[in-house]
Amino acid sequence: MLSAADASLRLLAADPGAPRRRVVLAADMPEAAITEDADLGGPAAVRVDGSVPYKRLASAHVDDAGAEEGIARAVADPDAGHQDDHDLMWYAVQELKYLVE
Repeated sequence: MLSAADASLRLLAADPGAPRRRVVLAADMPEAAITEDADLGGPAAVRVDGSVPYKRLASAHVDDAGAEEGIARAVADPDAGHQDDHDLMWYAVQELKYLVE
């Protein structure tokens, strides 16, 4: 989870207009749909081949609004790793609609 959160820092660094909150989606994907890719951030990193259907999502993990200042500092040096003191909040898939409202 922390590797994915660190990778999201690099994505945020590439988009200065994006809100400074990390988002990690966990999905249950068939083995044939993923490729190991250690270049993406460690030995557990994988690349998903194709799109991730909504029905495959297992959970969402998101920073709360109070983390934005700390995440903005972390985005300034995304390759430094998980340097902030904020844990990602867990959401069930059924709660995703409330996150985007």
